Amino acid sequence: MEDSYVNIKLSIDEKRALAAKRPAIVVVRFVFLAAIYACLAYAGLRVDSLWLWIPIWIVLGAILGGLNLIAHECVHSSFSNSARINRVVGSVLMASNFLNFTLHRGYHLKHHAHTTQEGDTQNEIGLYGYRTLSQYLKDLLSWSSIFNSFFYNEWKYSVLAFLGKKSAFFNTKDADLGKVRTDFFVMVAWCAALGYLAYSNFWPVLYTFLVPIVFFFPFILYVISLPEHYKVNSGDNAIQNTRTVKSNWLARMIFWNINYHTVHHAFPYIPFYNLPKAHKLLENDLLFYEPSYIGFHLKVFRDLKQTGRTEREAA
Repeated sequence: MEDSYVNIKLSIDEKRALAAKRPAIVVVRFVFLAAIYACLAYAGLRVDSLWLWIPIWIVLGAILGGLNLIAHECVHSSFSNSARINRVVGSVLMASNFLNFTLHRGYHLKHHAHTTQEGDTQNEIGLYGYRTLSQYLKDLLSWSSIFNSFFYNEWKYSVLAFLGKKSAFFNTKDADLGKVRTDFFVMVAWCAALGYLAYSNFWPVLYTFLVPIVFFFPFILYVISLPEHYKVNSGDNAIQNTRTVKSNWLARMIFWNINYHTVHHAFPYIPFYNLPKAHKLLENDLLFYEPSYIGFHLKVFRDLKQTGRTEREAA
C-alpha cells in the first residue's frame, strides 16, 4: 500500500483499518440511490413536463455517473479483496457508462503515478488550467455529451486492442490486450441490450436512461473532475497537486465521496466510505480546498473573465 503524502506515515494497523472492506455499506448506498433513481424516473414519466425532466435528468445523470465511481473503486482494488470481483463489477459498471474498464484502469493508474507530472493522462486531455474564458466554455460545451474525444478514444482504442494494437495513452500492455477485448465485448453487449430495450420501450428508455447518460452524465463528470487538479502545484504528493471539495451531503452521497480527492490520491487503496475518516488526517494541511463545485466553477469563470478584460485593457 503506497502513500503519496510523505508527511504522514500510517502504521500497518492504521492502513488495515482504513482499507477494510465493508460491502454492506456499498449495497445500502447502491439500493438507496437506485430507489431515488426509480422514484424520479417514475415521477418524470407520470408528469411528463420538460421543466420537471431537466432537474430529474441532472440527478439521474449524476447517479449514473456514480456507477463509474463504483468502478473507480474496482480500479484501485478498494471495492473487494477479490481481483476477479473487482474486474467483473468494474467491467459491467464501466460498460454502462460506455467505457472500457481495462483501458480506463490503465489511463487512471497512469494519472495517479504521474499526477501533474510529465505523462499524466489528465493533463493530456486538458483539465489542468485555462488561459482564456473561451477555452473553458469550449470544454464545457464539449463535455455536454458523450460525443467528445474522450469517449471516442475509449471506443477507438477498444477496437484497436481487439485488433492487437496497444495504446500508450491508456497505458495498455501486452498482458492487458485480452482483457481490453473482453471489456469491449461487454460494452458491445450492453449497447445491444440497451438497443433491444429502446426498440421495445423507446420513450421510457430515452427519457429515463439515454438522455441523462448521453447528455448529463459527461457534463457532470467534467464539473466534478475539473476542480481535482486545476491550477494546483506541480508537486509530487497529494497535498501539493490535488484539491478537495467539501460540497454537500447529497453530492457526497451521489459521488461516492470522490470529493475527498486529496486523501484519495494520498491513500488510493482506501474505500470511499473511509475517506471522510482519512480526510481528517490531512484537512489541516490542505493547500487546495473549495466549499462547493458550483462555487469553484463560478470562481474559474470570474477569474478567466477578469483575465480577458485585463489583457484587453493592456493591449
